Amino acid sequence: MEERKIKDNSYETTTGVYKICESVFKIAGIGVLGGFVFGSQAIVCLSLVIAVLFNNGKKGAYTEIATCDEFQRINEIFEFVYGEMKKNMDVFKYSSIEDIYAYFNYIINCRYLSYDPDKLDALYDQKIYCEPAILQALALNDHGQCRNISPILVRLLSDYGHEATNISCNFRQEKLSNIDLDSDNKETEHQTFTLEQVKEVCSPHMDYIISEYKKKYPKKPAFFRSHMITQANDEHYTYYLDASIPQIYIPIPDRPEEYVSPIGNAILISDQKKKDNLGFFNIREHILEEKEFKDAFEVMYHFAEIERTLEENQDVIDSFHKDIKPALEEAESIYQKILIPSKQEKSIL
Repeated sequence: MEERKIKDNSYETTTGVYKICESVFKIAGIGVLGGFVFGSQAIVCLSLVIAVLFNNGKKGAYTEIATCDEFQRINEIFEFVYGEMKKNMDVFKYSSIEDIYAYFNYIINCRYLSYDPDKLDALYDQKIYCEPAILQALALNDHGQCRNISPILVRLLSDYGHEATNISCNFRQEKLSNIDLDSDNKETEHQTFTLEQVKEVCSPHMDYIISEYKKKYPKKPAFFRSHMITQANDEHYTYYLDASIPQIYIPIPDRPEEYVSPIGNAILISDQKKKDNLGFFNIREHILEEKEFKDAFEVMYHFAEIERTLEENQDVIDSFHKDIKPALEEAESIYQKILIPSKQEKSIL
């Protein structure tokens, strides 16, 4: 019996088929236009048939990219890394929303999900075919943006029993602070402050930010940049957590849908349950019902405590990184194969 030939499911082959179908589809479109110009019904009909066939082929090939060998493997690598990260987190017995966010924030920003934490040539604006198929895996080796990183935090929080969802919002970076939070670090880095002392110093700072925001924007402002953050709820509190720009957000009093961070950045979150002018519901991520918001500096004080614990147990984190490093190196080799070079950048998503 003749041996059955195994289908080539490589990224190179599937993207090659996609590109061929895309090119023929475009040529057929030109043929349709030419048929109309020259008054040839036969050319129009033939070109339309070819266009339909190859457009369907293009869609099929695009779907195949999502299941190609390289995509399946990089997702397997991510699942391994994710599992090891949870094991490492369990060593510290972290399970609350604040614990999980602070740990994840530390791992991401200290680049422990990168095969070489000292290599700073990450490609943040990657172009990838069928990105949703490997959305979370692209966060490995510092290639992720907010849309890649936030879903991982949502998954972590959900795995530990918390309500969590991705939130699409409008974002503006502000300069509203009257305090340089990084000033005098050399003088204060070895000092220990109580929570009460921190609140005494920082609460007026937060009041100042809110006051300046209201002065700058008497009405709801226009925002120019889309962003993705995480909303999480526990039994008592709601948190808006930014996984890609380390900060939290709290509501601005008497300004529904507007929130500000202790460093002065602001976000605008539309109420998804409202209808637009045509009577249709907005199509975005569902927003969880808000509960009470915890004092921002109490939350940040807890974050700082967790960061100190992690720094004091660097050997545990380093062991985690050593275990996942070979997988991260393999993920990088796959990433370099599927990345669309900048000179060929073309969004098809």
